[in-house]
Amino acid sequence: MLSLRQRAGGGSQPPEGLLALLASDVVGTLGASFDQQVTQIDNESVTNCDVRLIAQLVFQIQKQILRVLEARNLNEFKRRRDDYFQNYARAVRALSDTMRNFMPREKFIELSNKALEFFTEDFERERGKSFTEELINQTQFTLWTLRRLTSLGSAIDAAGQPPEESRGADAELNKDYRMHSVWSQYHVEITLAAMSLHKTITTEIQHEICEGLRAAVNAYAVGEEALALRTPAMEAPESVVANTVWDDEDEELLASSMRDLDASPDL
Repeated sequence: MLSLRQRAGGGSQPPEGLLALLASDVVGTLGASFDQQVTQIDNESVTNCDVRLIAQLVFQIQKQILRVLEARNLNEFKRRRDDYFQNYARAVRALSDTMRNFMPREKFIELSNKALEFFTEDFERERGKSFTEELINQTQFTLWTLRRLTSLGSAIDAAGQPPEESRGADAELNKDYRMHSVWSQYHVEITLAAMSLHKTITTEIQHEICEGLRAAVNAYAVGEEALALRTPAMEAPESVVANTVWDDEDEELLASSMRDLDASPDL
């Protein structure tokens, strides 16, 4: 039987050489550049300098996304997307690190889940308008998967370090996880910006965005492998894996996500 990672493979791939730039948990900053609620921090220790820093980082994220959306055709979109990904990844990591300095991890996760729910509802209201059904469905599935990634990350943290003999494999999984998760988030940000600013995107570019969104499933599959290194199935306590099991409903959502990939011709 194929693993989730083997079955989920596909979609576009991020440029190489950026692993050192990426934080392991940046989903909490999703949408920060296009919805001010996402970066609201209730903390008396936040100074005016901190507020300016956050505003500057949000501006940098927004600038990279808008440059991508200026593409007039598919080839230009791919080129711009790859060219500006490095700057986007740097700004997202900096924003994520900054926000975590002002709030505990539990609050950061709460903020992440709130944003994911909010954006899922927004995309549902866009159904039948300027986005294709493929993009609406894939974006909602990706947001749902990113929320599962947050739970999976908490389970991995709770399980602690893997055995000494698995540390090398775990390091490689961590790199893959960071790359896939930020690549999928990048494409969610692009879609959020297009929705917020009422940008028109061609059908072929929307399909390419779907290819990038699918990286979230790859990130989840990598995370499952990392958890398995720490808690083999025969030893894993129920409390650790209860929220990370890929059940029948999840399988159907995965199948729906991948069905479009199998049916679509190469562009």
